[in-house]
Order: sequence, then C-alpha cells, then structure tokens
Amino acid sequence: MLRGERLWDYVTPGGEPRRVCVLCKGKAESAGWLPAEVAANRAEQAPRPSRARALRERLARAAESARARPAPAAEPEPAGEAAPRRRRRLLVERPDPPEELAAEAARRERTRSPERRRRPIPAAWADDASRRARHAVDRFNASEASRTVAGLTRSLGEPRASIQLGGRGKPATVTVAWELSWYRWTIDPGEHGAVREIGKGKEIGELSEADRRWNARIADDGSLRLQSG
Repeated sequence: MLRGERLWDYVTPGGEPRRVCVLCKGKAESAGWLPAEVAANRAEQAPRPSRARALRERLARAAESARARPAPAAEPEPAGEAAPRRRRRLLVERPDPPEELAAEAARRERTRSPERRRRPIPAAWADDASRRARHAVDRFNASEASRTVAGLTRSLGEPRASIQLGGRGKPATVTVAWELSWYRWTIDPGEHGAVREIGKGKEIGELSEADRRWNARIADDGSLRLQSG
C-alpha cells in the first residue's frame, strides 16, 4: 500500500477485518470478502435463536449427558431389613377386603349408643302432652293451614276443631270441620315440623269419633286455640 492511498475496510468469510486498496477490491470481493458496512448490516439482520429453541437445545444436551452418565450401583440391602421392608410395603398397598369393611361398619353401629342412633326429640314434645299440644298449635298457626282456615271461615262460618296427639315423637293431627266440609292436617314433631294437609271431606259423619272430640277452637284470624283443660 502506498502512502496516502485510499483504503477500504472489508471482512473475510471468517469474520476477520481487512483493509483493501483500490486495485485489490475486485480480488477481495471475488474471494468472498464483504465491505464492512455490508457485513455489519447482515449481522444485525441475522435471525437470533428463540428462547424456546435455546431451552430445547439445553434440555437435549442435559438429557444426552444424563444418558451418557453411568447409573450408580445399588447398595446391597442388609438381609435382616429386606423382609420387613417388603412386608410393610405389602401392608400399605393391600386394601381391606369388602367383607372386612362391612364387618367393621356393623361393629361400629352396634357399639353406638341408642341416644346417638335415634334422632333427639325436642323438649317441647318430650315433657308432657300439654306441652306437645301447645307446640303443635304453634306450628299450625305459623303455617299456610291457618290462612286456609281463615279464608274458609269467612265463607262457611265458625268451625269446630280438634287436635289429637300421637305418642312421643309421633305426629299430631288437627281436624277443622264445618257443617258441609272438613279438613285434616298432620304436624310432624320437631322445632321445624312440617304441617301437611292429609285429607278433606264434605260431611262430619265421615270423621272418626276421636277426630270429633272438639278440644280446640278457631279464632277470627284462622289460628288454632286450645280450650281450657
């Protein structure tokens, strides 16, 4: 190169920088050298490997390394401990037969106290007949049956009523009758015992003698009231 001669920057295919004079530019380009500006642009535009591709390559290398690594030799298990460990594993993995499960459930049911098996009866039904009767009256008056009786009373006049108690824990029965119609409801025991209509008819003679023991009365609003005594 002569002093003061203009030079151009090139990059070889191997990425090494070179300076070329005007007479050698053709020779350099024929050899595959690129001007520095062109080489820089190509480097910027070259696609970079994605993160997913790089991760896959790392995982592949790790898997290959693991396959190439020899497996550690298993330590010999003491003869005295091998059998107990196998027995413990069998005890854990073997499920109980169905007949054993059924027998265990029956045994637990037999050992339960009668108080736990039986649904507890509220105190309002367990003390005496008078208290149970008052509880049945309260449930009737809080139900739709009381409003039904009020509507019928406005049309048919004043009715007669009776309440019949079952045994302890048994439903009570309320009968309301007019000259040409009667209705009967049952009241389940419990604080929230359901009140259900179970029958109706047209003649009082259809009722049993127990249902015609008029021991209650109906107020103007259709609510049930116990008679004194």
